[in-house]
Amino acid sequence: MKRLFTLSAICVAMLSLVGCDSKQKAIYEWAKGEINHFAALETEHPSLYYIKKHIGLHLMRVDLDTFESNELLCFNNNEYMFISSISDYIIPEDRGYGESTTFVITGHDYKDVKNYSSSEGEVALTYDTTTDRVSEICRGENVHLSGDMIVNAIVPSRAQNITKVDVLDLQGNPLELKTYVGTIAKQNVVVKLVERDGALAGYYYYTKYGPGTALIALVGSVDENRNMNISGFNWADSVCEVWTGTFKEGQISAVFESRGSYRRKKYEFTLTEQK
Repeated sequence: MKRLFTLSAICVAMLSLVGCDSKQKAIYEWAKGEINHFAALETEHPSLYYIKKHIGLHLMRVDLDTFESNELLCFNNNEYMFISSISDYIIPEDRGYGESTTFVITGHDYKDVKNYSSSEGEVALTYDTTTDRVSEICRGENVHLSGDMIVNAIVPSRAQNITKVDVLDLQGNPLELKTYVGTIAKQNVVVKLVERDGALAGYYYYTKYGPGTALIALVGSVDENRNMNISGFNWADSVCEVWTGTFKEGQISAVFESRGSYRRKKYEFTLTEQK
């Protein structure tokens, strides 16, 4: 169940709301030229919520009947100052058609611009379209969305290692992770992973380092044929490795490939669920 909208998808949804050809064309042209990030779409009162970049980040609502827009929240002037950009967002579970009125956005949050290099610089927020209120779910050095899960990686100040990874639902509740063990490049590893609706989230560590240091955050997906793709993120929030393979019957069989500034390496490996 996809929760991330592309330009073409949102335009199709918008066109379904109206019957006039000229109005359809106007909506399409407006959307193509003005919107940076799509957030949620309602049908009973056709309104589009989106994030717009213009001297900061602004949460906007547009009435698709009148094309009038108004700003709901400016992150640069609010408690949450998203200086860089929104890194990701999730629209409601029903894709905005129906009773769901909230969506989740993540991004960098530097409340003290002078101390922008401090830890816990990313945050996951819930935005309620009925009240126009924003509430914080969690914060950490690196925050990622995987399906309807949040992967929150903690990096202590002045450290260059992830020491803790929390996997949460959209309400901030911790999820139970399964344990998988095996070897990668002849090194023993322990993988903590959870699967929900085709999304994968978790972390892993090499046993020689222990569970409280040098963790790698994992974000990925598995399709209906159990083909799997996972990206591993290091303390700097860079993709340092990719796993491609299968995830079935309690076993992960994949190929590890290093990424980024790391010297390119490639290993086949198998991990088995620890009961």
